[in-house]
Formats: sequence, C-alpha cells, structure tokens
Amino acid sequence: MIKIFTFFLTISIVFLQNTLAQSNGVNKIIDSLETNTIPVRDKITFLEKNIATAESPREKMEFAAYLGDVYSDIEVYDKAYLNYTKALQIAQKKQLTNNIGSYYEDLGRIQLRIGNLESSLDFHTKAYGIFHKADNQKRKSIAAANIAVLQSRIGPIEKAILTLKKFSENKNTDNRSKANTLMTLGNIYLEKLEIPIKAINYYTDALTLLNDTPDRTLQIMLLQNIAEAEIALKKYDTALKYNKKSEDILTQYPNLELQASLHKFYAEIHHAKKHYKQAYNHLNLQQKYNDSLANTATLLKIANINTIKELEKHQANIVLQKNKVNALERDKIISNLKMTILLISLLLLGLITYLFIKKSRSRIKTLRSEKIEITDKLDFNKNKIKKMALNISTSQEYVESFSGKIKETLSHISDKKSKTEITKLLHDLQSYKIINDNKKELKTYLSKVNDEYLFNLTKKHPSLTKEEQHLCSLIFLSLKNKDIANLLSLSVRSIENKRYRIRKKMNLSTTQSLNTTLNNL
Repeated sequence: MIKIFTFFLTISIVFLQNTLAQSNGVNKIIDSLETNTIPVRDKITFLEKNIATAESPREKMEFAAYLGDVYSDIEVYDKAYLNYTKALQIAQKKQLTNNIGSYYEDLGRIQLRIGNLESSLDFHTKAYGIFHKADNQKRKSIAAANIAVLQSRIGPIEKAILTLKKFSENKNTDNRSKANTLMTLGNIYLEKLEIPIKAINYYTDALTLLNDTPDRTLQIMLLQNIAEAEIALKKYDTALKYNKKSEDILTQYPNLELQASLHKFYAEIHHAKKHYKQAYNHLNLQQKYNDSLANTATLLKIANINTIKELEKHQANIVLQKNKVNALERDKIISNLKMTILLISLLLLGLITYLFIKKSRSRIKTLRSEKIEITDKLDFNKNKIKKMALNISTSQEYVESFSGKIKETLSHISDKKSKTEITKLLHDLQSYKIINDNKKELKTYLSKVNDEYLFNLTKKHPSLTKEEQHLCSLIFLSLKNKDIANLLSLSVRSIENKRYRIRKKMNLSTTQSLNTTLNNL
C-alpha cells in the first residue's frame, strides 16, 4: 500500500503549502491559482513569466517551488525536480532554514515517486538535519516519520519501528499524525512481520485518536486494515463487522480505491465462509471499481500527455520569443550606444552654449537696458496718445458747441453781408486745423505703439478688417464710445454697431467684455 506508506509525505506537503509563501503578494497569487479553474498550460506560463520577472529572490523562490508542485501533479517529474532545485538554491543563498528543509522534502517526494528510494531517503535525512538545526520540533518529527516510512521499505525494519514509536509518543505531534504513525506501525506488523494481533492493537489505538479529529479517509483505511488483520487471524465474523463499518462511512464519503479494497475483503471473507455466490458478486464489484480507477488513471495520463505536448509546443514558442528578445536586446544595446553618443554631443553643445551665454552676458544687460528704455517710451507714447485723444475729443465737442451757437445767432441776422462773413467763419471753424493736425499726430503715435498689439490681434482674429483693427486699438486705450466717435468723425450709434460686429467675429458671449478681451491680448 504505497498510499499508506507515503501518508507522512502528504502531511509534509500540506504543511509546506501553508507556510511557503510569506509575502502577501505572492501568497494572493498562489491562492488565486489554487482556487480558480485555470488550464495547467496557462498556469505554467504564468508562473514561468513571474519567475523571470520577479523583483526579489524570495518571490522567484516561491514561484519556482509552486511551479514544481504543478509539474509534480501532472507527473512531469524532471521539470518538478528542476524547479524544486532552483527554489532550494535560492533558499540556501538567503539562508532560509525552514524553506531549505521543505525543498529537501519535495525533492525526496519526487525521488520516491520515480522509485529512487535510496535517493529519497537521502533527501529526507537532509531535511531532518535542517529542522533539527533550526530546532523546529514539529517539522523535525514529520521528517523523522518520513525517514521511518522509507526505512520500512528498504530496511532495517527495526530501526523504522523505533523511529515511528518515538514519533507517536512525541508531545508535539498532533492526534492525526499520531494516528497515521500508528497505522504505519500496524502495516509493518501486518505485512512485513506478519503479526496481525500486534497490528490490530496499533489500528485500534489510531481509531481512538481520531475521535477528536475525525478524518473519514483515515478512518476507513484503519477499519479495512483491522478487517484485513482479522481475516489473517481467520476471525471472519469480526472482519465482516469492521468491513461493514467502513462501508457505512464510504456511502457518505465515496472513494474508488477504498471501495475496491472494501469488496476485495468482502470477497475474501465470503469465500472463506464458503458463500461463493456472494464472494463472486463482490469480486465483480471489486473489478468494476478497479476498472474505474484504471480509466480515471488512463484519462489523467492522457490529459497529462496532452498537457506535456502543449507545454513542449509552448516551450518552442518561448525559445522563439527568447531569440526575438535577444535580437531586441542587441538593438537596444546599439540604441543605447547611439543615445550615449547623443548625450555626449548634447553635453558638448551645452558647454559651448554655456560659454556663449557667459560671453554674451554683457550684451544681454545692454539689451535689457534698451528694452526698459523702449518700454518707458512706449508707456509714455501710450499716455500721450490717450491725452491727445481726449484733447481732440474735447476740442471737437467745443467746436460743435460753438458752431451751434453761431448757427443760432446767424438765424437772427438779416444783413446779407454780415451773414456771408459769419458763414465763412463757421466753415473755417468746422475745418479747425489744430484738430486735424492733432488727429494726424495721433495716428503717427498709434502706429508706433500698436505694432505688436495689432500683430497679436491679427493672429488671434484674422477676420477683422483694418478699420475694425483701428477701432480695437482705440478701445484698448480705454476710450469711450463718444470720444472714439469724435476721433473718427462718426456717430456714437455707428461705433456701437461696429463694436457689435467685432464681438460677433470674436465669438464673444453676452457675459464677456470686449474691453477685457482686448486688454488680455
């Protein structure tokens, strides 16, 4: 019964899975892989990618160990061995004692599965030494039990019995492990030493321990082992009773392998009692369950073969991808070389620029002074323009007011000669030369001040006409509509209409100010 002899190894694996991943990130990833239904090929691809890109050696170690578990499950033992070895090397380098012991146990389990018992014993002995050094009593006891199981198969049996007894009496050992140890001792006495009475004692003690920690599979195995021992003692009624108890549990917790052994013992009991028909029926049922087991194993092997083929194909793709990556790496090196040359060139250029800037500092100071002087002149001209515009506006108003009074006076004069003279004076007043000269001077100043402003205005609003640009310049100087109308010899209504058209071309909403928009230019 290989399953029985390797039960301690299973305990070791379960313990390892609970303690392997200490990093929360890796732990979550592994838990996700365990709980979600992911194809084995995709799981392996994911793990290999994480091993290649892991940020820390510990993460790489944990992913490699889990990948070893995956390969072991599909019976690709060479890959499993390789990944466990990789995890072990990292653990040794980082001096992670418990991990080192766990990976030795994994390697021992792989060697056991391929039939290398001596090599398996060697790895479990190393694991025992590691846990002894770390003073990890629980893991040390499990390692000792694994060694005893192997010793029971390759000898000496006496030494294996002694080790298993010590393990069963150890206070640090839980009841389930003790029960498994006692069952292994019973198996040795039943199968190796052929002392069924002694075997029954160990099996019974093991059943008693399972009352507090029920393990249905282990319970069934123990009941069937007692039945087998009772058959060896030719106590067929007692054997039938224990076999029936195991059957009662199997109806609730079915297991193909245990159901096959159940009917095997029934067949032996009924045959011994000369109930041949019943024995024959149970043999048929045993064969049925054995066939189901064989079919399940065959299907699993086929699935594993298909997975291996997919993995081989995937590995070929990985090699191809690696070649592409190597080509990209070469291109990257060349690119880095080019970048280095470019950086050196930039540094040289920066040095030359620095020297040029240093040499040009005096020139920059001069230009700053000139800029300040030009700015002052522009501000002066702007203020002068504003004053001139106001003066022209005031003069224009005065002339219009005075002209109105003369026209009123002219209406009361009857003398033709006087009327003609006054009319001539009125005409001269309306063509007031000073106002026209001021307007010409204003245009000259406007052309000086507004070059940059008009450039920005034209760039932002190219649809404006020159007349509209000129009006925008006057609005920019904060002149009122009335003053602008006097300057341009237009009515206030005309100025308002022109402002409306300008707003429309600028796409201004009713809440946006034209003055603010022009000032922001």
